[in-house]
Amino acid sequence: MAVVEYSYDEMRKLINLTHTQIVASLSEMGAPSEYDRETKKIITEITPNRPDWYSVEGLVRALRAYYGKVHPKYQTLKSEYKVVVDPSVETIRPYTVCAVVKKLCFNDERIRDMVLLQEKLIGTLGRKVKKFGLGLYPLHTIKFPVRYTTMRPEEIKYVPLGYAREMTANEILEQHKKGKEHGYIARGWQRYPVFVDADNKIMCFIPVVNSAETG
Repeated sequence: MAVVEYSYDEMRKLINLTHTQIVASLSEMGAPSEYDRETKKIITEITPNRPDWYSVEGLVRALRAYYGKVHPKYQTLKSEYKVVVDPSVETIRPYTVCAVVKKLCFNDERIRDMVLLQEKLIGTLGRKVKKFGLGLYPLHTIKFPVRYTTMRPEEIKYVPLGYAREMTANEILEQHKKGKEHGYIARGWQRYPVFVDADNKIMCFIPVVNSAETG
């Protein structure tokens, strides 16, 4: 079970229910919940088979369906953006899925929620990035086509998130917080998987850490 907290005020903007109604409904839907009056948050236990409930939008979508309300439709379109997968990733981390999502309105609260959602998905279904990782990139910071490929450790040089200076792959593994946490997955590989944009900017050293410039 994953324990997730949601701002009641944010939920109220998306669905007009009292916190008592939300707690009762979620509990009936198999997500035991409670309301913290001090923090004004709904605290919910989510089972791993409902990762869409890890976000407030996903949870509210389920509540709207529960109450028989109409919920928004999401449309996907054929994209001109291309991600080229190099055969060298096949024996290391052979799969990737990418999407460009537009018309999102972010504020500090939304960004925080997105990061928390990312961490919950990585920590549960992703088995702490051993199975998969997630990266979020502002579209204006990268140039397409993007390549999912591999590089030798000495070829990887970029400024990772949380640092102000350029680092090599080995320095990231030895010194960076994420390198120390997840680097064991990549140790022993002769080449490391990376995302690189059309300007040859390294977007991410997988499965360790994104770039401070593009991530």
